[in-house]
Amino acid sequence: MERRGWIKIHLAVDVETKKPVAFEITDERVSDHKMVKPLLKDIKMKDTLMDTGYDKEEVYKFLEEKGVKKPGINPRKDAIVNPKSVRSDSILEHIKFGHDSWKKLHKYGNRWAVEGLFSAIKRIFGETVRATSTYGMIQEVKRLIAFYTIILSV
Repeated sequence: MERRGWIKIHLAVDVETKKPVAFEITDERVSDHKMVKPLLKDIKMKDTLMDTGYDKEEVYKFLEEKGVKKPGINPRKDAIVNPKSVRSDSILEHIKFGHDSWKKLHKYGNRWAVEGLFSAIKRIFGETVRATSTYGMIQEVKRLIAFYTIILSV
């Protein structure tokens, strides 16, 4: 029996409005950090909150290019400070303040807006899709996110 795999939704949410501002859909083999550029390339932002999956040098460089001075990216537990690295300041800041104070400083708890959006979509539309092909699944999820966005606008 052939393994079908699954799809992943990479989602950017405005924590003020709780609305999705951008999304990309891939299969499960695509790492979260690889989707930052396609997801955020057209988004204007002052700050960002991201989990440990985004703690990569290329993400910090991209955000720096976008004008984000101190991104709220939770560093990996084994993060090593490299003076040549763009992410070193963030790692040092996390060490200096400790995790709990760092979370307060960056208002990291606002990441719940993303989890809340996923939860709302699942409550309204369910956790599964009916399509069987990857293309069909991606199209179905795009429609669900579009419908959800319309619901929020009403």
